[in-house]
Amino acid sequence: MILDDASEGERILAQTASLFAASGDLGTLDLLRAVQRVDFEQTDDGFVTESNWHDYYWAAVFYVEEIDRPAFTTDVLTHVQPTLTEVCKQNSRSAVDRIVVRPVLPEPAADWRQALVPAATRATGVAENRITEVTRRRIIDMLKLSGLSWYGALTDAEFLERIYDLGKLPSTDSRFETAEGDIYQHRFNNDDWQEDWIFTDIRFDLLRGSDDTFLRFLAEMVHPVVRPDTKEVEHLLEFFNEALGRDSYSIAAVDRISGFPIYAGRRIPVASPASLTARDR
Repeated sequence: MILDDASEGERILAQTASLFAASGDLGTLDLLRAVQRVDFEQTDDGFVTESNWHDYYWAAVFYVEEIDRPAFTTDVLTHVQPTLTEVCKQNSRSAVDRIVVRPVLPEPAADWRQALVPAATRATGVAENRITEVTRRRIIDMLKLSGLSWYGALTDAEFLERIYDLGKLPSTDSRFETAEGDIYQHRFNNDDWQEDWIFTDIRFDLLRGSDDTFLRFLAEMVHPVVRPDTKEVEHLLEFFNEALGRDSYSIAAVDRISGFPIYAGRRIPVASPASLTARDR
């Protein structure tokens, strides 16, 4: 079977990662999971084959997110190289004698000039979700038990309007056209929705929706306009980051307003395995 370049790179990466997993080297496995794709390119270094042909060595090119590049140290690449070379040989790709690490280039948004300006609203840069349902449920359950309102000093609608366009979301009540109408009706006029209604409302889909939206929701919860009590902010941040850290995220300060920090979701870079990092000390 002939594989295209992308399929070949993915196959070799998967087999290399599997060998490290089988040997219990979970630190290196985590690093290889962070590799978005593998390509191969010919180098300028040549050699003479046993049949007296002149050939060239090849480099395996690891494409990773810029935030993860520092973890791919020389020691890490030296550690991975022998296993990768063996896997390449068994896949009929010989003479791969080095690894090069390059950044994955993000797809630019149409409004990239505006999107790159405000640090507090920048996207995490990850298309697929990394924050698991386990983590989301832990955070939601904690919020339900904490006695702290998710909307803080604002009303439900005032808080949600900081993240969503309620006038464009549908209503679940046939008497109203938009989410704005039914939220006002059921949270103020009738007061017949529970405090934690937001966590089960499919329109907002906090349990399974995008990481960016979930992180934005948590970050807004600790915004100084929403939650002026700094003790409450500290309490929420401690729990948020303990839970999110398991999925390599955090809620971090990115700006200030009137001396108070503004927070946003940030991905935590992968780290070099401790056994390899120790060699540099």
